[in-house]
Amino acid sequence: MKSGIDHIIFDWGDTVMKDDPTRTDAMYLWPKVELVDDAAEVLGWLSTSHMLGIATSAASNEAMVRRALARAGVDGCFHAVFTALQIGAPKTDPRFWQDILRALAISAERVLVVGDSFEGDVLVPSGLGINAVWFNPRTVETRTGENYRTIHRLTELIA
Repeated sequence: MKSGIDHIIFDWGDTVMKDDPTRTDAMYLWPKVELVDDAAEVLGWLSTSHMLGIATSAASNEAMVRRALARAGVDGCFHAVFTALQIGAPKTDPRFWQDILRALAISAERVLVVGDSFEGDVLVPSGLGINAVWFNPRTVETRTGENYRTIHRLTELIA
């Protein structure tokens, strides 16, 4: 992990929490919520040295996201939750990430975004100078660029 990173912003669905594309209701209402493999360990470790946040384009507000995180036992790891509903733009819109930087009152170089959507979690924020990690647990494909790299397991963030 680059030194000088103060804040790590995680995508919510399929980066921290397992998403179920067959469900259309809010995740906190699901009969079962699950963390992505290794998420509890990694979040617990990183939260001792970094400010962690969630960023999502899901149709949920902060309270709904926090309720799902609480059900999975990791709500306490996150100091901030940023939603497309709150910001008024999806993660694929640069305004989403600019709003997060303003809310955190921090420069782009001090933030790392981790997510499974190459476009929304990597290309858009890295285009703004934000460091990004593409979390790709599904294939062996690796992409690297000026402000981004690829991991295939969350534990690579602390390895």
